Amino acid sequence: METSLLEAAASVGLEGERISTQGMVLRLTSGTAMEEDARAVEMALKVLTVIRRPGDPFSAPVAALRRIEAAAARIGQTRDEGDRLEDAELPLVVEASRTWSHVPILGGWRAAASYAFRSRRNSPVAERLVFMAVEGAARHLQGLSPDRRGGRDELDEKAGGLLMLVVTG
Repeated sequence: METSLLEAAASVGLEGERISTQGMVLRLTSGTAMEEDARAVEMALKVLTVIRRPGDPFSAPVAALRRIEAAAARIGQTRDEGDRLEDAELPLVVEASRTWSHVPILGGWRAAASYAFRSRRNSPVAERLVFMAVEGAARHLQGLSPDRRGGRDELDEKAGGLLMLVVTG
């Protein structure tokens, strides 16, 4: 969880917002945020949800990438619809990674580069999340990561997928 919090904070930092992991933990555990961090914390929590559950960009690229774009949107700012990629472009972003999916990190990099080019570098946060989602999906296809689709309960669903299993002993 700590790594996910650090990744979310770093992603929000790409948009010029500064947030501490302490601020995110306060928001997660008590529902409060320091006033100056409120917008950054809200964005970080959206990013954290995508880090935790990125979707499957290979089987549902439009849904996965739209979810990424929604998480990467700055809180309180509307995005010009002209800047939004067309639905037909989103599978092409993921397709750019397929030839490199046997090396997951390169597949993720290719998808992020394709997204950056197509979006004219409009959202560094989205580029970072595209990399994470495609690299993770490629790792799963190669059998390099555990299948996390099972084992979710109602409480985890209510928490937006932010809860993580803890193994003790």
